[in-house]
Amino acid sequence: MTPTLVGLAVIPFSIYLFLFRPDWLVPALVASVPFSATAVLNIESISFGLQSYHVLGALLLIRWTFWPSLTEAPSRPGGDISTVWLALFAIAVLTSLYVPILQGRLSLYHLTQTAYLLFGLSTSFVVSRVAANRRILIDGISWFLWSNLFVSCWAIFQFICFNTAIPYPDWLFNNSVSESATFFDQVIEEYAMPRVSSVAVEPSFLARQLLSALAVALGLMQTNIGERRLPLRSLAAVYIAVLVLCTSSTAYFGLSLLFLYVVVRLPRTALAAIPVGAIIGSLALLIIPNLAGAIYVMTIGKSSGGSFMERFSSVMDGMIGFAEAPWIGNGWGAVNSWDLGFKLLSNVGVFGALAFFAFTASLLAPGAMAALGRHRPIPALNGISEALSLAVMIALAVDAVAGFSFATGNIWLLFGLLWAACALLTASRDAELIQ
Repeated sequence: MTPTLVGLAVIPFSIYLFLFRPDWLVPALVASVPFSATAVLNIESISFGLQSYHVLGALLLIRWTFWPSLTEAPSRPGGDISTVWLALFAIAVLTSLYVPILQGRLSLYHLTQTAYLLFGLSTSFVVSRVAANRRILIDGISWFLWSNLFVSCWAIFQFICFNTAIPYPDWLFNNSVSESATFFDQVIEEYAMPRVSSVAVEPSFLARQLLSALAVALGLMQTNIGERRLPLRSLAAVYIAVLVLCTSSTAYFGLSLLFLYVVVRLPRTALAAIPVGAIIGSLALLIIPNLAGAIYVMTIGKSSGGSFMERFSSVMDGMIGFAEAPWIGNGWGAVNSWDLGFKLLSNVGVFGALAFFAFTASLLAPGAMAALGRHRPIPALNGISEALSLAVMIALAVDAVAGFSFATGNIWLLFGLLWAACALLTASRDAELIQ
């Protein structure tokens, strides 16, 4: 068990927040989520790197559980239907473990995967309670966007290092002993093109993170969130540049979905972005001549390669697993299907999948209503709800084709923040009705 250099700074800081500034725990937790390849404590015996997300999430859970009055936001969303669906999903996950127990094949892998999932669910719930405060929610969104700006800048630095003689300091942010964190130096061999992953475990996870940040930035462009004057267009431009640079099919799929959103919701921005994007793209191809070929290999070229067949085979395994145990599943972690639908169906069955999608719908519905029913000038809470709803939808759409990213914190923090925003939105509408 070895603390890292980052851990020597993060762990004392986290304890300070726990004891003296609990209102900063949610913003710090949100800011820590992109660093999935960064360990604060490496446990070599089990090849596990404890992340800042785990430390801050655990401290937030403890603080809220034992001292709720010190952490709870004034506008507490209690007794809502989302809590019921979340609880039912957690029950379905635990119930599914009876299948491997009865069959005598319960393994440590089942337990660790279940622990990752339940930790994420618990984190979403507590974040929704603590962040149901306008100041904490806005701070959380701001820290989220600035953290991803740092991640983007580090990705550019990583790209420069890989293409020059500058040694890349992987010991700083790519220091986890987890096996999944060893893919930060991938190269597309056909074009000798390095793939950047920044502080994430691999390029596709960097793409998931930046797509969420880009969705939030785009969703907020129509609103004003108070005293926080964020340079949203500049942030969005940097996120897009790094998403293109990371040569991940996940990134390009998400960008295509977000472009459709911009065309519908921000038509003027879309018109202005087309010539600017063409100029930047042309310059990028001149500076990085192998970029076009690398993008082709990682998108269309995948359809004829082993990566596509491996993904397709995993989805077929999910279908078979669902047919074997359709109602309660085979136990969480039993089937590794690289999609969202059959991942849920094969592992927790119909009941678990329905509970998860009902939980998701219960959060997205208020955000959709806010987007469709808002009036100008746009209320801040409506804009925040729309931005977070968009981020959740993009994250789920990516997970639907690239695999459920339940072991990392991005989707769970987005759920928690959206849940808190919906609670504040409901509370403000109720107050208007009373008046």
